[in-house]
Amino acid sequence: MNRSAWAFAAAIAGLAAGCSNGGDKSDAGSGNACDSGPDAGDGGCGGGSSSSSSGQPGDAGNPPPYLSVGTAGIYATDNPVLGERAVEGDILVEWNGSPLAGATVTLNGSVIPPSALGAGFYDVGEANLAALAGGSTLELVATATTDGGTQTAQVTFACPGEVAITSPAPGTVLTGGQAVDVTWSGTLTHSATFGPAVGVYACFTQATGDQVSQLGHGDWFVHLTPGQSTAQVAVPPQCARLLMEIRAAGDTVLSADNHSLGLCYLQRRSWMSSN
Repeated sequence: MNRSAWAFAAAIAGLAAGCSNGGDKSDAGSGNACDSGPDAGDGGCGGGSSSSSSGQPGDAGNPPPYLSVGTAGIYATDNPVLGERAVEGDILVEWNGSPLAGATVTLNGSVIPPSALGAGFYDVGEANLAALAGGSTLELVATATTDGGTQTAQVTFACPGEVAITSPAPGTVLTGGQAVDVTWSGTLTHSATFGPAVGVYACFTQATGDQVSQLGHGDWFVHLTPGQSTAQVAVPPQCARLLMEIRAAGDTVLSADNHSLGLCYLQRRSWMSSN
């Protein structure tokens, strides 16, 4: 398993541990510069519907083997750029805690293909799914044939309610090198490893084309807390076009059998520029 795969698996394990302990879900994993900011967890995790069948008996001293499916984040974006898809994310399928290749994985009935991360990983972006609205319900299912027969694991979870940047307005020319007050509509209700957060996702150096001086959820992003509705965001200079983004986190759902996990983020963006 490569480094990125290990980091993703660790993020899922951390989220699951936080849920099972009823603690702060924001302690799980890393791999995003937003992780350095303060995360205010909302305590515990939602109880989405789930199932996992092993086909083998067990007892307290010898529990049956199990199949699990999980994601540290399904990302729903309204303005994807530079090869992004409207719905992206990585999924991990495990058999007794070890990555399992060859499973059939679906998200809301659409088949999710294997990922370049390696065995047991599946890439939502490669499925090229239709855009998701705020509040959308997601059903993640994995089916596999193992030495115990046919196994199924699933978890149902929801994207957060809709949010949108209301100020500055789209098309605003911002002053580079200074901070701007950003406000948004909707309510941030949950906190997780990578959100909620707000900031400049991309700074394009030309009016057309793909050349960028800044890209991603790094130093130009500010971590938020549930209930927050405004924040000051630093603006990079000389952006012929820039994308301001508000990211909302849904509830982290751990399945009833404590094996499978789901989480959805909304990423809502607005085009602006800076001088």
